[in-house]
Amino acid sequence: LRDRLSLTAYFGWYGNSDKSDTQYVAVQQMLWELFGGETLSTTVSNYANRKQFVESEISKYNTRPSFHNQRVTVKVGETVTITDTNGVFANYAMDNLTNIANVTLRQEGNRLHITANANSNTNGTVSIARIPKEFANAALVYQVGNYQRVSVLHLEDPMTVNLNIDVLKEGHAEVLKVDEETGLPLAGAVFRFVTSDGQEKELTTGADGKARWENLMVDTTVTITEIKAPNGYILNSNPQTLTIRANETTTVRFD
Repeated sequence: LRDRLSLTAYFGWYGNSDKSDTQYVAVQQMLWELFGGETLSTTVSNYANRKQFVESEISKYNTRPSFHNQRVTVKVGETVTITDTNGVFANYAMDNLTNIANVTLRQEGNRLHITANANSNTNGTVSIARIPKEFANAALVYQVGNYQRVSVLHLEDPMTVNLNIDVLKEGHAEVLKVDEETGLPLAGAVFRFVTSDGQEKELTTGADGKARWENLMVDTTVTITEIKAPNGYILNSNPQTLTIRANETTTVRFD
């Protein structure tokens, strides 16, 4: 009963754009009925329509967006858009959310745009409430009927839509081996790649003079050392270090 009373108070008055005396009296009457009172007649204009509107809003309140509990994967620097086919997300409150994933969120009607950045967490959740923060924990006080009862209503646990967010934070390390005089690419050079977290790999340049280690975590540092020169060339034993940037290929050049 408390939940029904709270939602009736919210959609009838606190969250309703109609702040007329007539609307206030109508909501008082709705609450009285919920307490067990019976309306035999009323002087409130359009009472049936007012009551039907509130009941419709409560029904929509209890319907979550179609993407509730969905798992969303997004790459750093990119945006994923999800659409609520139930048509209720436009009413959700972007000022009342928790964002453990630390992604950027933008509401556009029934669509939610999710953007990941370098500071986003690899895994995390997002929870968006149906009721604005201003009202979510507010005590909604009503005197019902002829002051027989006082109801203190709380929206302590508003309906939420929840998402699980996975952020892909990877990039690629690449070496380019070229002839020092002509600048032409050289095949057959072998390089050792060593990451800051202890991974190691040996790769050989192809006809384009390139060797690449893909899908390394952003901000990983990679030290690249030439360990075998192409036939007819002298080994360049000076190592070079690069840092992985999200969704990019970072290249160092060896002459």
